[in-house]
Amino acid sequence: MNRRSTITVAVSAVAVAGIAGGIYLGTGWGLSRAIRSGIADGFGEGNGQGTGGGERQGTGAGNPRGPLPEVNVAPAVGPGPAPAIPAMGRGSPGGPDDGSDSATTIRAGDLQAELAAIPRASTLPATDRDGLVWMREEEKLAHDVYIVLAKRWGTGPFSNIATAEATHADAVRQLLERYGLADPSSGMAAGTYANPVFASLYQALVTAGSTSYIEGVKVGAQIEELDIRDLKDRASLLPDIAKVYRDLERGSRNHLRAFAGQIERQGAHFNPTHLTKAEYDAIVSEAIETGDGR
Repeated sequence: MNRRSTITVAVSAVAVAGIAGGIYLGTGWGLSRAIRSGIADGFGEGNGQGTGGGERQGTGAGNPRGPLPEVNVAPAVGPGPAPAIPAMGRGSPGGPDDGSDSATTIRAGDLQAELAAIPRASTLPATDRDGLVWMREEEKLAHDVYIVLAKRWGTGPFSNIATAEATHADAVRQLLERYGLADPSSGMAAGTYANPVFASLYQALVTAGSTSYIEGVKVGAQIEELDIRDLKDRASLLPDIAKVYRDLERGSRNHLRAFAGQIERQGAHFNPTHLTKAEYDAIVSEAIETGDGR
């Protein structure tokens, strides 16, 4: 096993904000749409097979970079102790306001039974194939970032939602297996991805989310709105894929509500990047969703 070097992120908040902002502009939150418009073709290493609209999704084959190093976040950002995290109160009766009531898991056994009752398509369109590969790594990205932020801040919604995201990534894995597709996340350690797009996003997200607790929950909100947008853009006509994507999108809406609630409680403001303000407001104003959403 190759030893991975360790990078310690311990720069001032101003420097982190500047670095992260530059990464976002070049490869960041508008990245998924940028790829579709052909702006970020440079990230399309690997097979480069499109999913329509000029999108390139490399599988990482032939990627000279190899796995990125692990990121260990320093116990403090800049001089002095780590920023204090305001105490968590109680939210609505019956559930703490740390997001535990919003973490939406997909039980593997239940999903297996549901998929078994749905006929499997004899032919998988290329758009669906590439969409599954993309969403598998995107769900892994969410899980990996939340794990780091949970260790960094020690409380809040990160740990609960990270657990849920692991079940989301596994749901997509079930579909890959169902259609005999290679799993791009197989054997990949946390923070490493077959597609360099996600490797770059991971580094940017961890860096930005480590500057303060509130920036961490904003990163969470941005990840969830990105998931919602990408799931909508990859909507499938096949009933089994549509079912899983519907579950994933419902989970992401619930997770977005959890992060939005934390942002509001801290008296901060969040500007959605991947959803319109109207879409964002409509989601966060609704109650937690349960069931299949049909």
